[in-house]
Amino acid sequence: MKMAEKIKIDIVSDVVCPWCVIGYKRLEKAIDQLGLQNQVEIEWQAFELNPNMPVEGQALQEHLSQKYGSTIEQGKQSRAQLTQLGSEMGFTFDFFDEMRMPNTRDAHILIDYALESGKQTELNLRLIAAHFSEQKD
Repeated sequence: MKMAEKIKIDIVSDVVCPWCVIGYKRLEKAIDQLGLQNQVEIEWQAFELNPNMPVEGQALQEHLSQKYGSTIEQGKQSRAQLTQLGSEMGFTFDFFDEMRMPNTRDAHILIDYALESGKQTELNLRLIAAHFSEQKD
Protein backbone atom coordinates (compact mmCIF):
# COMPACT_ATOMS: atom_id res chain seq x y z
CA MET A 1 0.00 0.00 0.00
CA LYS A 2 1.39 3.39 -1.02
CA MET A 3 1.09 6.34 1.39
CA ALA A 4 -0.29 9.60 0.09
CA GLU A 5 2.41 12.15 -0.65
CA LYS A 6 1.06 14.67 1.85
CA ILE A 7 -1.44 14.73 4.65
CA LYS A 8 -3.90 17.54 3.97
CA ILE A 9 -5.22 19.37 6.99
CA ASP A 10 -8.05 21.86 6.58
CA ILE A 11 -8.15 24.44 9.34
CA VAL A 12 -11.45 26.26 9.71
CA SER A 13 -10.83 29.47 11.61
CA ASP A 14 -11.09 33.22 11.89
CA VAL A 15 -8.09 35.54 12.27
CA VAL A 16 -9.67 37.03 15.41
CA CYS A 17 -10.24 33.67 17.15
CA PRO A 18 -7.72 33.37 19.99
CA TRP A 19 -8.48 29.67 20.52
CA CYS A 20 -7.77 29.04 16.83
CA VAL A 21 -4.28 30.49 17.34
CA ILE A 22 -3.69 28.20 20.32
CA GLY A 23 -4.97 25.20 18.33
CA TYR A 24 -2.76 26.02 15.34
CA LYS A 25 0.31 26.48 17.54
CA ARG A 26 -0.35 23.10 19.17
CA LEU A 27 -0.73 21.48 15.75
CA GLU A 28 2.46 23.16 14.55
CA LYS A 29 4.33 21.85 17.61
CA ALA A 30 3.05 18.30 17.03
CA ILE A 31 4.05 18.41 13.37
CA ASP A 32 7.54 19.58 14.35
CA GLN A 33 7.92 16.99 17.13
CA LEU A 34 6.92 14.21 14.74
CA GLY A 35 9.19 15.51 11.97
CA LEU A 36 6.29 15.78 9.54
CA GLN A 37 6.99 19.28 8.20
CA ASN A 38 7.42 18.05 4.62
CA GLN A 39 4.50 15.61 4.80
CA VAL A 40 1.73 17.99 5.85
CA GLU A 41 -0.18 20.44 3.68
CA ILE A 42 -2.38 22.98 5.47
CA GLU A 43 -5.28 24.77 3.84
CA TRP A 44 -7.16 27.49 5.71
CA GLN A 45 -10.92 27.65 5.39
CA ALA A 46 -12.81 30.82 6.24
CA PHE A 47 -15.08 30.93 9.22
CA GLU A 48 -16.38 34.31 10.27
CA LEU A 49 -17.00 34.26 14.00
CA ASN A 50 -19.09 37.38 13.60
CA PRO A 51 -20.58 37.52 10.09
CA ASN A 52 -22.87 40.40 11.06
CA MET A 53 -20.07 42.52 12.51
CA PRO A 54 -20.33 46.12 11.29
CA VAL A 55 -17.57 47.21 8.91
CA GLU A 56 -16.13 49.49 11.62
CA GLY A 57 -16.01 46.61 14.13
CA GLN A 58 -16.96 46.82 17.79
CA ALA A 59 -15.24 47.30 21.14
CA LEU A 60 -14.06 43.85 22.27
CA GLN A 61 -15.58 43.92 25.76
CA GLU A 62 -18.91 45.20 24.41
CA HIS A 63 -18.89 42.44 21.79
CA LEU A 64 -18.09 39.69 24.31
CA SER A 65 -20.75 40.97 26.67
CA GLN A 66 -23.41 41.02 23.93
CA LYS A 67 -22.47 37.72 22.31
CA TYR A 68 -21.60 35.59 25.34
CA GLY A 69 -22.94 37.54 28.32
CA SER A 70 -19.37 37.88 29.66
CA THR A 71 -18.73 40.26 32.50
CA ILE A 72 -15.67 42.52 32.57
CA GLU A 73 -14.08 40.26 35.18
CA GLN A 74 -14.75 37.11 33.13
CA GLY A 75 -13.21 38.82 30.12
CA LYS A 76 -10.08 39.69 32.10
CA GLN A 77 -9.78 36.10 33.38
CA SER A 78 -10.21 34.69 29.87
CA ARG A 79 -7.60 37.04 28.41
CA ALA A 80 -5.16 36.17 31.21
CA GLN A 81 -5.64 32.46 30.47
CA LEU A 82 -5.14 33.01 26.74
CA THR A 83 -2.04 35.12 27.38
CA GLN A 84 -0.55 32.31 29.48
CA LEU A 85 -1.41 29.59 26.95
CA GLY A 86 -0.07 31.72 24.11
CA SER A 87 3.18 32.28 25.97
CA GLU A 88 3.56 28.53 26.49
CA MET A 89 3.18 28.06 22.72
CA GLY A 90 5.51 30.93 21.73
CA PHE A 91 2.72 33.34 20.77
CA THR A 92 2.19 36.78 22.28
CA PHE A 93 -1.29 37.97 23.10
CA ASP A 94 -1.17 41.70 23.86
CA PHE A 95 -4.73 42.52 24.89
CA PHE A 96 -5.50 46.16 25.70
CA ASP A 97 -8.49 48.10 27.00
CA GLU A 98 -9.43 49.76 23.69
CA MET A 99 -9.12 46.53 21.69
CA ARG A 100 -11.73 46.09 18.98
CA MET A 101 -13.31 43.09 17.32
CA PRO A 102 -12.95 43.84 13.59
CA ASN A 103 -15.02 42.69 10.66
CA THR A 104 -12.87 39.94 9.07
CA ARG A 105 -14.58 39.43 5.71
CA ASP A 106 -11.80 41.12 3.70
CA ALA A 107 -9.15 39.14 5.59
CA HIS A 108 -10.84 35.89 4.54
CA ILE A 109 -10.95 37.02 0.91
CA LEU A 110 -7.20 37.71 1.03
CA ILE A 111 -6.43 34.38 2.70
CA ASP A 112 -8.46 32.55 0.07
CA TYR A 113 -6.60 34.40 -2.67
CA ALA A 114 -3.24 33.54 -1.04
CA LEU A 115 -3.94 29.82 -1.61
CA GLU A 116 -2.95 30.22 -5.28
CA SER A 117 0.58 31.24 -4.33
CA GLY A 118 0.98 28.90 -1.36
CA LYS A 119 1.03 31.81 1.09
CA GLN A 120 -2.11 31.13 3.14
CA THR A 121 -0.38 30.17 6.37
CA GLU A 122 2.11 33.03 6.14
CA LEU A 123 -0.63 35.60 5.51
CA ASN A 124 -2.99 34.16 8.11
CA LEU A 125 -0.31 34.17 10.80
CA ARG A 126 0.66 37.71 9.84
CA LEU A 127 -2.94 38.93 10.23
CA ILE A 128 -3.32 37.08 13.54
CA ALA A 129 -0.10 38.61 14.89
CA ALA A 130 -1.14 42.09 13.75
CA HIS A 131 -4.43 41.77 15.62
CA PHE A 132 -3.37 39.97 18.79
CA SER A 133 0.31 40.87 19.22
CA GLU A 134 0.74 44.29 17.64
CA GLN A 135 -2.50 46.05 18.65
CA LYS A 136 -3.46 46.72 15.02
CA ASP A 137 -7.03 46.99 13.78
